Amino acid sequence: PHPLPPPHPQSPPHTPSPSRSPAPSPHSPKASPPMSSPRPHPDAPPQPPPPRRRDRYSFLYVGFTLGIIVVTFLGSLSGSRACLEASRILHGRLLRCVLQCSTFVFDATPLAALLNRFGTDTQSVDMEMPGALIQCLQTLVVIASVLFVQVLIHPEMMLSAVL
Repeated sequence: PHPLPPPHPQSPPHTPSPSRSPAPSPHSPKASPPMSSPRPHPDAPPQPPPPRRRDRYSFLYVGFTLGIIVVTFLGSLSGSRACLEASRILHGRLLRCVLQCSTFVFDATPLAALLNRFGTDTQSVDMEMPGALIQCLQTLVVIASVLFVQVLIHPEMMLSAVL
């Protein structure tokens, strides 16, 4: 075995020229991106919750809101229809009673008083009944909600009330 000859003393060592950079080899390792730390920096602002959880709560909120809107609309619609039906029934009964009266009632009572009576009774049913009906239904819903929460939190108290 022959040893390799020493480099020639007069030839300068090979250095790449500054104007041309060597082409990267396809087998050379690529620079990896800097690794992030597993824990955030103490001065960093808090991170928002994951979007899935936030979206689920948003959908629940929107669903409950739409449900309340639909229930309120249907309740108002049915209450208005009930009051209109009550007004129609009241008007029919008043008219039937007035038409069945004897002529003595018409001689003793002025016609304006009879018309005024029809108008005020019908107006009170049309104007005051919807508000009273809605307030009554809201009170019933609040009472039912309180009882429901009471049963969930303290069922033993409700058992003692029943027994």
